[in-house]
Amino acid sequence: MIRGIGGVFLYADNAQALVEWYTQHLGIKFDYEPTERSYYRDFVLPLDPAYGRQEREVFAIRQAASPRSEPSWRPVINLRVQDLAVLLAHLRSAGIEVERAENYDYGRFAWLKDAEGNQLELFEPV
Repeated sequence: MIRGIGGVFLYADNAQALVEWYTQHLGIKFDYEPTERSYYRDFVLPLDPAYGRQEREVFAIRQAASPRSEPSWRPVINLRVQDLAVLLAHLRSAGIEVERAENYDYGRFAWLKDAEGNQLELFEPV
């Protein structure tokens, strides 16, 4: 069901300063996506012959919409899935609430929380 980690998304009070810290201390260079107020770095993975394409994992730092004391600062774990519809049916049958699901031209997403309240984002690429 789960194929791997699609990305890790951190929310920061000062995203630019946190990006500078990661760049200075860990050597990670980021690109910027202004529409999401998000700095990101794609890590290209080796070709997956079972899936028939090369994938990427993303590490992103986003500007938090509110102070980090709010729940919106929590990290989001993005998990790549093979068949989102099947997985969502499985989760719902187990009584797990799926907060929302959305389709985009590049893939399908769904969001839910784990047993400790951590945000999970499920992603099935096109």
